[in-house]
Amino acid sequence: MAKEEVDEYLLQCGWFHDFARYSFQLNPEEFIRVLLDEMIRSGAASWHNDHLISSTPYHAPQKKWMNKNIKPKDWKSPGYLT
Repeated sequence: MAKEEVDEYLLQCGWFHDFARYSFQLNPEEFIRVLLDEMIRSGAASWHNDHLISSTPYHAPQKKWMNKNIKPKDWKSPGYLT
């Protein structure tokens, strides 16, 4: 993904907002640098010619996966998600 597209892409993703707020207690805009820095540090991604490149191949889940009940049987939503 082109460097200039990364921030806008992340800010459009619901999962990104959830991780920023609920897992890291940060505003999504603040979490962009934290996530990218950690992806680079861990070797999960790297920059090549101003493009963020994954270090591992992507394998899409099988279509039937989306219809499965994958939550733990004792799943309890925290009160702030109501």
